Amino acid sequence: MIYPLSIAGIALAIINQVLNLGERTSNIIRELKDFEETWRASAFKALLFEDLPMHEGKTLFEHFDNTAQEQIRLALDDILDAISDASRLMERQLPLSKHISSMLQIPVYTKLRWISHDKRRALSIITRVVDLNTRLRDKLELLLMASTVGGGLQHLKRLQSSPHARELGFQDDDIVFDRESRFTSTCRNGNHVLVENSGPVGESFSALTGHMRHRVEALAGFLHQPKGQSFRIPRCLGWQFVPEKQSVTLVFEAPGNNAMKPISLLEMLRTKSIKPSLRDKFQVAFGLAKSVAQLHMVQWVHESLRSENILFFPKADVEPTSHRSSKSILFEEPWILGFEFSRPDPFFSSGCTDTDMASNVYRHPERQGWHNGVIHLFKKEHDIYALGVVLLEIGLWETALQQDSRKFASVESPAAVQRHLTKVAERRLESRMGPKFQALVLKCLSGDFGVKEDTKEDLHLQEAFRSQVVDVLQRALENV
Repeated sequence: MIYPLSIAGIALAIINQVLNLGERTSNIIRELKDFEETWRASAFKALLFEDLPMHEGKTLFEHFDNTAQEQIRLALDDILDAISDASRLMERQLPLSKHISSMLQIPVYTKLRWISHDKRRALSIITRVVDLNTRLRDKLELLLMASTVGGGLQHLKRLQSSPHARELGFQDDDIVFDRESRFTSTCRNGNHVLVENSGPVGESFSALTGHMRHRVEALAGFLHQPKGQSFRIPRCLGWQFVPEKQSVTLVFEAPGNNAMKPISLLEMLRTKSIKPSLRDKFQVAFGLAKSVAQLHMVQWVHESLRSENILFFPKADVEPTSHRSSKSILFEEPWILGFEFSRPDPFFSSGCTDTDMASNVYRHPERQGWHNGVIHLFKKEHDIYALGVVLLEIGLWETALQQDSRKFASVESPAAVQRHLTKVAERRLESRMGPKFQALVLKCLSGDFGVKEDTKEDLHLQEAFRSQVVDVLQRALENV
């Protein structure tokens, strides 16, 4: 039951007013143009406020949280204002009457005034109503993506099969994404978006309503907030839960509305035709280090920083079918994703149980299960260690796994991986990138920034990281 004074009740009252005013206005101007926006209002009303069993006895509107409901109500308010303007204009110039049902029965002087002035204004109002309806449709699409309402199979089937959804312009490909690729790009309403498919979250659909749902919503909320370019993080539009895969899909704005498919740093390291210059390497390293510093400044940690989660978009003038080369990549614009386990520091995060060396090679030894008999909370030093591994890859332009002939398959312990990567940096990095780059990579791998005591927010570590890593890379980039 929808209570009259609830947000749902107010929204329903508004949409009923839109229908009533729209029908009256339509009767007057039907000779001018088929005014079908009241029909769209009917479709909105049916889609949002029909009480169906597939919505667990609730309307779709009631499934949204208060913030989303308020956004819909405000959008409906805007439509009502526009319809009211149209109605007042029509009734002032062409008064409603039971005896006037056609433009042919209106006095000549009234029609001349209509043709010379009010017709253009009416057309403008109608265009505004059409635009506002389209905006509401797009808003609903994003709100559906931004909650598990859009991810549940029942709701997906509802939107794909509902005649009201089709009337409003929802298409199957508006809702469903490629679930097989880790990162994909697609176009929605002329805007290009980037889709990230996470691995299994280890939760059932019902369990996602608890702790894991809170973490996903907190992450999506953080990634949705406007951030400066230095974060190197695209803006998140929403998320979906995929029950059949027990995974979460995050949807981002494609940086610069780039229509090209991105390429990960890991793919670039494996592509022989991509051979970056020294300046290209320093651009990537500086962008990533500054991003980590910005994340830590707002007390967030990444937890999954690795080359697979760092994306680059080709330059706009590159043909989609052309083979990727160094000249086609925007090295100065790395983008960091892979936030499926991210959280605000210092929330609890248990030790990782992943045994995949392709991921573990980037993880600090303390983050690979039990370490010296205890489980260590994730901390900023662990992000910095992962960055050190990535910087080593960039400097050598080789993957971390390539640094061992058996790809660390027979390594005795996580600490042995750390020692091996440190030796590689000591032996090979200076000749490729210079002593200063080598020194900052070794600091990231060892965590030795000369900080003895620190605050709860690790302010001294953050200052040391900026001065000993970010600032050093910036000066080096300026001189390359």
